[in-house]
Amino acid sequence: MPGSSIPSASDSEMTCPMLILKFCHQNSDGEDMQRIKLEQAAPGMILAKRVENERGMALCKEGTELTDSILLRFENAGIAFISVEGRPVAVEGEKSVAEQLSEVEHRFEKTASDPAMLKIKEIVVENLRNRYGEDPDGPGTLPEEE
Repeated sequence: MPGSSIPSASDSEMTCPMLILKFCHQNSDGEDMQRIKLEQAAPGMILAKRVENERGMALCKEGTELTDSILLRFENAGIAFISVEGRPVAVEGEKSVAEQLSEVEHRFEKTASDPAMLKIKEIVVENLRNRYGEDPDGPGTLPEEE
């Protein structure tokens, strides 16, 4: 459209950050993280994001190792979810890397002739392989699409 700043579908350099973000959950250092219920947290896990109370006051900073006393403090503050480094909790509904790669293939099969969509697909697949390794049958899992 004239005057529009939105890139055209033919722009091969176009990326889709929202689509890519559905496949990667990272903290500020680019490390893998998982958002879990506070009840699933255990001492020894490392916070991937700062935890704040309802007024925005920091309770713990990113990189803090969880202890029983910290978890009790979160519970008393009404914290329901936290983000921890890695993927320490097996969550029902998570998909294996192979399942996610297969899903990416399926989602992009109708756009095989569109260079911009091929570029987006390439970025998503590269992100999955970099994050979870080249072996799609390996132990890594990806979060279910929201």
